[in-house]
Amino acid sequence: MFIDWAEAHIGHPFLTFEYFLAHLRKDYPQFEPFAADLRTSYSGAWSSVASQSQIAEAYLFSPLLAVYGYAVSSNVWRDPERLKFPGFQGYLRSLTRRMKQEADLLQRRRVECPN
Repeated sequence: MFIDWAEAHIGHPFLTFEYFLAHLRKDYPQFEPFAADLRTSYSGAWSSVASQSQIAEAYLFSPLLAVYGYAVSSNVWRDPERLKFPGFQGYLRSLTRRMKQEADLLQRRRVECPN
C-alpha cells in the first residue's frame, strides 16, 4: 500500500530499488543481511523482460547512478543563490565523494546476478 506519493515519479526501476536499499540501510540497518534476498526477489520480477546479464549490469551500475540521479534531480545545484547556503557546497562534495567511491567499487561488484 502506498500512503505517500510526494516523491513519486517514473524512473529507472533499478535506481528506485537502489534508493529503497539505501533507505533500508540508513533507517533499518538490521535488514542489511537480507539485501541479497531482496535483490534475488527483485531480479525475479524483471527476469521476464530482461536477461540475467542485463539485470546484473543494472545492479552493477545502479549504486553509482542512483547517487548521481539524486544529486542532479532537484536542479538546486543550478541556482547560484542556493549554492551560497551554508553547508550546501559541502553536501554536493560529499555526494561527489560517494560517486567516486561507488565508481571505484565497480570492479569488485561485478558478480553474477542472483537467480
